[in-house]
Amino acid sequence: MLYLVYKSYEYPLIIEVIKTDFDFYRFVFNNQTWRFLNQMKSMIIQLKTFMISTLLIMCTACMDNNNNIDPKNDSLPPGALGALPTVTFTLGGVEVEIEIASAPAEQTQGLMYRTAMPENHGMLFVNREARYLSFWMKNTRLPLSIAYIRDDLVIGNILKMKPQIGEYEPAERYHSKYKSLYALEMNQGWFEKHGVKAGDRIDLPLKDIEQIIARAAFDNTKQK
Repeated sequence: MLYLVYKSYEYPLIIEVIKTDFDFYRFVFNNQTWRFLNQMKSMIIQLKTFMISTLLIMCTACMDNNNNIDPKNDSLPPGALGALPTVTFTLGGVEVEIEIASAPAEQTQGLMYRTAMPENHGMLFVNREARYLSFWMKNTRLPLSIAYIRDDLVIGNILKMKPQIGEYEPAERYHSKYKSLYALEMNQGWFEKHGVKAGDRIDLPLKDIEQIIARAAFDNTKQK
């Protein structure tokens, strides 16, 4: 008969190891041993319950975080541009945050692929010289309104643009009524809601816009 003794602060754990005729071993536990094993089993069950609860809480937190993702940083396809530098100024009596798109790649993508945009957020397309502008809504999920702005910062015309999802080229184009230096895209109906209309002058923060364009040009030069 072989006795294995496990010393504990509460009581000794005694396991009897009995060798059978077939060279197998049979373990016989005394009452204290069974009590110890039952306690261990209970602890393991509690630990598993705690771990499962923790995982569920973590998963819920991840879901909540996903729901609160800044729409500017929404998931984009590989190679697509993220959110662009912004300026803030007052328009229609409220403060707006506007991304500046000046480089060709930035203007080509525009607000493509976005699935949401904050109420007072938009994108300003800045051109080198005033000309007749034409926009489409390829791969654009959001209904937008576009204000074409002349070089004197007066709005020439405002158009509502419908979402157009897909790689094909949309047939519908949205044209400026006059030669324009800027085009401002906002959520559809924003201009009407805030009383902004054709003929209004927009006080764009031109110095801030020029600084963003110059900084982007400098960064591109360094990369080359």
